[in-house]
Amino acid sequence: MSPQHRSDLKAQIASGDFAGSLRANAKGVSRGVRNRNPLNIRYAAANHWQGKLDEGENTDEGCAFEQFEDAVFGLRAAIRLMRTHHRRGADTIRRLATVWAPPGENPHLDAYIRTVAKHAGIDADTVIDLRRDAHLRPVLLGMIRAENGVQPYDDTTIATALALAAADTPVRSVTRHESPHPTLPRKGGGEERGALPRKGGGEEKEALAAAPRVTERA
Repeated sequence: MSPQHRSDLKAQIASGDFAGSLRANAKGVSRGVRNRNPLNIRYAAANHWQGKLDEGENTDEGCAFEQFEDAVFGLRAAIRLMRTHHRRGADTIRRLATVWAPPGENPHLDAYIRTVAKHAGIDADTVIDLRRDAHLRPVLLGMIRAENGVQPYDDTTIATALALAAADTPVRSVTRHESPHPTLPRKGGGEERGALPRKGGGEEKEALAAAPRVTERA
């Protein structure tokens, strides 16, 4: 991603251009959509996802799940995590879903897998390469639907999240004008969903989740 493209994306997010990306009504929206965390990444204070709201800003019940300034940041985090799982062997929808929403926390895993496969248009046991946007995008959309009951994000929002996830120099957090939460300065460091960080540092670090999901520093 070129510096100009990154600058353009940052300006779009800062101006609130993605405010209209949700097609769902404000009433009755799912927890993931409300948190701007479509794949329901669990909250961890040690994690420093781009665009995340810190504990003092997070209004999710019990601070159980991450909240983000904008859905593009929540989607970006999800994409990074999906690719971490893929590198560790989750190369089919069935394998990915089993580590993302394991039976211990999701008694309806089979229905989850069927939903993702149906909306992705890919058999649950077909090998996929999540390094490729053409493979990842339909699986991402299917998982959004499985997690929320709807897939409310437009093509621009999805494309922006994919671009942010792939960028070697990430776009930093900015405040959406319509966000009810103030933005606090964020310290540098990795992003992770769990508490078992690997050695190393910086934006390319990864971490395994302490159940139920895997996290990545991105």
